[in-house]
Amino acid sequence: MKRYTIPAVVLLMLSALIWSGCRKDDSSLAVNKIPGVTFDTTGQSAFSVYQFNNLVVKPKINIDGIDEKDLTYSWKMNLAWNDTTMTELGNSRDLDAEIRFPPTDIGREKKLVYTITDTKYNLKYFMVWQVTVLNNIGMGLVIAETDGQGNSDLSHIMSPEVTLSYTGESVKHNIFSSINNKTIAGDIKRLKYTPISGGNAMIALTNNSVHRISTLNYTSAGMNADLFFAPVTVNQVQNIYDSYQNDILIVNGQVYATWMSINRKWGTPLDNKFVYPEITAINGFSGNQGGGYTPLNAVNFYSEDLGYFVYMSTFSQFGDRNPYRHPVQAGQAFNANDMAGKTNLAAGITVDRGFLHILKDKTSGAVGFYLFNGGSEDAGGVHPPLPLSYFDLSAAPGIQQATKFAILDDQRVFYYASGNKVYAVMYGGATPIIEERFAAPAGEQITTVDVYRHPGYPLLDSYIATNNKLLIVSTYNTEGKVYLFPMKNPGLGTLDVANAKSFNGFGKITAVGPQL
Repeated sequence: MKRYTIPAVVLLMLSALIWSGCRKDDSSLAVNKIPGVTFDTTGQSAFSVYQFNNLVVKPKINIDGIDEKDLTYSWKMNLAWNDTTMTELGNSRDLDAEIRFPPTDIGREKKLVYTITDTKYNLKYFMVWQVTVLNNIGMGLVIAETDGQGNSDLSHIMSPEVTLSYTGESVKHNIFSSINNKTIAGDIKRLKYTPISGGNAMIALTNNSVHRISTLNYTSAGMNADLFFAPVTVNQVQNIYDSYQNDILIVNGQVYATWMSINRKWGTPLDNKFVYPEITAINGFSGNQGGGYTPLNAVNFYSEDLGYFVYMSTFSQFGDRNPYRHPVQAGQAFNANDMAGKTNLAAGITVDRGFLHILKDKTSGAVGFYLFNGGSEDAGGVHPPLPLSYFDLSAAPGIQQATKFAILDDQRVFYYASGNKVYAVMYGGATPIIEERFAAPAGEQITTVDVYRHPGYPLLDSYIATNNKLLIVSTYNTEGKVYLFPMKNPGLGTLDVANAKSFNGFGKITAVGPQL
């Protein structure tokens, strides 16, 4: 058994593992026996704790006849491994405190300093332990929330629905600000998990900034110009997408296509004559044999400024990376070459790897969705997506106020949110069917709607069972909530409301993104 008696007013170096000292006596008590405190470290020579969990320490001490009412306690931990600046964790005999410090590296453990003060004799007794902080933020959902004052923070959810081989539930609030001692300026509108050479990250987008956050410890790993090899002034940030062997970032109306798994930063933008909008359909299957189809075009978007659709066949440097205006295609469902006066509401990929666009007329307010195939190929090369169908949604409930959409690529279904309700649009037949699928409690307004997709989809070999089978809905009243709805009855957009799971205690949620 190891015992240390340290009746000294001197704190030795925090990195020392063995402590010794002497008793200070400023009175006439030099000839009297003064009670002391001893520490027993058997089984308590060092501690480890998962980040955002509570560190619980019940020290084994012997107060050797001291009246416990004369004792005070202090628990402190150094801010950095090589720093003597301390932060207070508690003032009780035992410690039970949440640890929000970043995970530690080997050889750079934290120091936990326990001080017992005998107020009767003005004596202090010290004990120091090494503490290893372990990474506790794994596969799950990253939640972006705003404080309403133009600042954003990140929180994190782990549960079996979104975390492989996990049976519990974990909600960690405000992890970004806790670790970085700051928030992110602006409202985050998009989150994407991105494997990056040198360290995987969540990419967070606001209207005028791009942020890289390390998923190892949630420290800030750069923003804006830091994330580009060539000089760039970030003024307008639009969106980020996955594509085959490319991570697509749209900034300042330009497209940056770089495979970040083998790069640390984005390169130069593609050289093209079109300004890309925030809402662009990027075919993640393009260049990859996905779902039994061979997509032939990687990009399709509606240009609000020019009033027509634009397509591009590939992001590969070995193919044609030039975007083109859709030609006039006689006899088709609509003329993608000339459609002035529309506003983009949403865009996505369909079951057969074609494109779906939801547009609103700027004058009449009419809302409709437009279906294209993925294009065709012959001896003459790759041809543009073919307009297949147009459906008027103007009479759909709440569609005029709808701004949140989620488009499925394995069912002929998409969802939209209006007020506190979620509707499903089923377009597998000659006429779309629109039905209400969820109504949030009175007072709650829906702020995000997303289909859960395993990070890396559709380019991996295997996925969590809930991939494409879970609808994530966020609401806000006096607090932010996250709902996870299992989907059932494929093709009908039915949500299993009875078995939904919810998490609360957030601010107003502006974006949700899955993380590995």
